[in-house]
Amino acid sequence: MRLFLFSILCCCTFGVSTAQEASYLPIENYKYAYNLASYAISDVVYVGPDPQQIGAVKQGGKTVYTILLQPGITDAVKTYLSANTTQDPKQTPVQLRIQKLKADGRKTSNQCTIDATLVLGFYIGEKKLVEFTNSAHLVAPVYQTDSLSNFISKTIISRIKNLDDWWGQHKTTAVINDTVIATVTIAPSNEDKDKIVYSTTTPLKIADFKGDTSQSKGDEMAMTNSGFSMEFNSEVKNGTIYVHVTLCPYFSISKSWFKHAEQPDYLLAHEQGHFDITALKTCEMAETIRKTHFTKENYADLLKDFQTKFGNEAVAEEDKYDGETNHSIVVEKQLEWTKLLREQIAQSHCY
Repeated sequence: MRLFLFSILCCCTFGVSTAQEASYLPIENYKYAYNLASYAISDVVYVGPDPQQIGAVKQGGKTVYTILLQPGITDAVKTYLSANTTQDPKQTPVQLRIQKLKADGRKTSNQCTIDATLVLGFYIGEKKLVEFTNSAHLVAPVYQTDSLSNFISKTIISRIKNLDDWWGQHKTTAVINDTVIATVTIAPSNEDKDKIVYSTTTPLKIADFKGDTSQSKGDEMAMTNSGFSMEFNSEVKNGTIYVHVTLCPYFSISKSWFKHAEQPDYLLAHEQGHFDITALKTCEMAETIRKTHFTKENYADLLKDFQTKFGNEAVAEEDKYDGETNHSIVVEKQLEWTKLLREQIAQSHCY
């Protein structure tokens, strides 16, 4: 959001001019303290060339007054905010940047005019929420500081209020940061009664295989249907998208079957290996998510790509497993795989 405001303030107040070359300008206190509701100003930064001088008044081409904000632009604004606002540090931290504070004055024998500009930027991190440009044309019979001081103080409060209203309405929808914060959980349970969620403490049992054995081909004695699901939801907090991903490695009861076998426990151990491979690939995907830098443009597509990638890898690994063990017939290879998979599960720290 970028807002541009041009305001004209014409003042015809009388004051007493001073012959001093330096003119120290205080920021007047606001009449009522303002309570910031939706954000808190975490810092004030001035990005101009001079930390104290904001302009000068010239007469006949010569500087007669140097306008200084006392005790310095940044400190003066911080003091002003401390005295005239109340803030909740738990709210969104916003940095106030004084992009420009300039006052150019021209003095004649019977009139003094000052063109003042105050540009305020509000930032979350390095992302700009909004920038306000405010201008005023001040006219008085003689040079005096009241009108300029009043312009600065009222503009600051006004713009703080403007942002407070806008951010209060948009803080849960406006995306300011490109980076997406992703967290991932491997689900310990599932409401689907047809699915058994992977657990190291509850290995598969023959009774878990309730599929139709007529689906078997050739000499196959058992078949494990496993996979992993992914769900993710997102929310916006303080201009940042937070995504939580839930992965669930599962075994399908109705699509897995088990025939009568001479060595059922040995065959069951082979089928458990298929489920172990599924669980390991789910764990690898979780680690990849944790290490990936997501942006608001790519996070949804990347998550879907990861699901496809690791799903395909799980299928390939299970094919390799069946190939090397010949579906458990090669005992030596089966024992090697069983040992390897158990070690990898223990080292994964996912279960």
